[in-house]
Amino acid sequence: MKDFYNKLLSVELNSQTIIFAFIFILFSYSYQSVLPAYNADDVIQLQEVSNDSYTFLGSGRWGYFFVFKYFLQASSGGLFATFFGCLFLLWSSLISSRVIGFKSDLAKILFAVTASVSMYYGFLFAFDSTRLAYPIAIFLAIFGFYQSTKSRYFSSVILLALSLSFYQSAIQVVATVFLISLMYRFINNNKEGVLRYFLLGILVLLSSMVMYLLLTKVIYYFMGFSLTDRVSIDLFAFLDSYPVLISTLLNFVFPVYYELGSYYIDWQIIYPLFLIFIGFLLSLYLVGLPNKLFVLLIFFFSLLSTFALAFVSREPYFPPRSLIAIASLHAAWLAISVDLLVTKSIKFERIRPILVCLLTVIGVFFVSMHSMQINKKSLDDHLVSQEDLLATNRVISRIEQVAFQSMSDDSLRKVPLVVVYDQALPAGPRGDVGTARSTPWSKEWIFRLIDSRYVVADKQTQDMAVQKAQSMPTWPAPDSVFLLDNGAVVVKIN
Repeated sequence: MKDFYNKLLSVELNSQTIIFAFIFILFSYSYQSVLPAYNADDVIQLQEVSNDSYTFLGSGRWGYFFVFKYFLQASSGGLFATFFGCLFLLWSSLISSRVIGFKSDLAKILFAVTASVSMYYGFLFAFDSTRLAYPIAIFLAIFGFYQSTKSRYFSSVILLALSLSFYQSAIQVVATVFLISLMYRFINNNKEGVLRYFLLGILVLLSSMVMYLLLTKVIYYFMGFSLTDRVSIDLFAFLDSYPVLISTLLNFVFPVYYELGSYYIDWQIIYPLFLIFIGFLLSLYLVGLPNKLFVLLIFFFSLLSTFALAFVSREPYFPPRSLIAIASLHAAWLAISVDLLVTKSIKFERIRPILVCLLTVIGVFFVSMHSMQINKKSLDDHLVSQEDLLATNRVISRIEQVAFQSMSDDSLRKVPLVVVYDQALPAGPRGDVGTARSTPWSKEWIFRLIDSRYVVADKQTQDMAVQKAQSMPTWPAPDSVFLLDNGAVVVKIN
């Protein structure tokens, strides 16, 4: 134990450890790029003719739009995007460790890796278009806030505002890091200038949001575009959505139970997280806590900051992919514990090596389980995607039988298509992770992914199809695929 403890103390944050950390992060996410998996958004966004990337503009994510539409040319970016996305993630976490103020290299490394490898990022990167743009958002947000600690306030506000144009949830990451850094100052009894730091931090964050709104209005004015209701803000939304907020807190941020089959609240993640939190509390007790009230208050707000946008959002559901700030929060509990135990005088000095070794091992296991779950979901997404494509191909075979005459007369003719369904289809041999076959915006586009002759029928044709489909049987009955008088093909799934 003593030898292992000494080896941990000798760990340095140098180029070798950073490269090793980067390789681990890259391996955690690269499976998503290697295995093709097309969810409902991917199916339509990766077909550039759909122009679906313009929906990013409706959500105020014009930085995201320009990266995906023009830089990646409506492509996932493959391993290229994953490589640089992981690089931005690691870079952001290393800068975050500076903002928080960790002293030991061991704590900095543990924080950087744990904050970068998370199932929540795994959910986010399951969308092919996100793997470069969203890590850029995180980097701009963290690096921007770091500039404010160097009194470079103008560049700080500009960078933070730009980060919001890529992904608004980036503000939750930087807010969480900011509160953790404030909490750690009180834990270390470093109260000099803490009020100024707090006020300036709040001012920078608020100013960046105002700057983002101004930039967005100016850019959209010249583009002739406008925001959708999806990004509308209601300061009193939490009064109606409090059940969802409480559920988010207890299921994700501070989970109190695990759910079999879940990717993010699985026992392999929940149990080590519980031990990390116990270690966090124990380390605070051992070093003594002179500012208990302030620490407790900031700790509580740091829990809420990880999903702060949900409090003012009119959206009734806040998905796990928006909870990426939780990675930094949980990483901070681990890193703060180790940093205090390594750098501070503690009660019961003999247990210091045991606690440091145990927390390090638990932390490595914790982040490894996140990595494993990310890769597990990547495989499940791939299997569902293959099922979607194969099932769609079987329907296409039936369509070709029904519309044989018209399709053989003109092999280049575009075939208007309507897919009718009443309930979502189960998908996946290993678990239901969603299907692109029955999602409203992709149910026809997945046919075009296989055969470019198929096009989405116009609204009038869709209304006709739905009305006629009421008297038709469901797939795979012979008459579940039929033609309308205008030559459009209708597929009734259920």
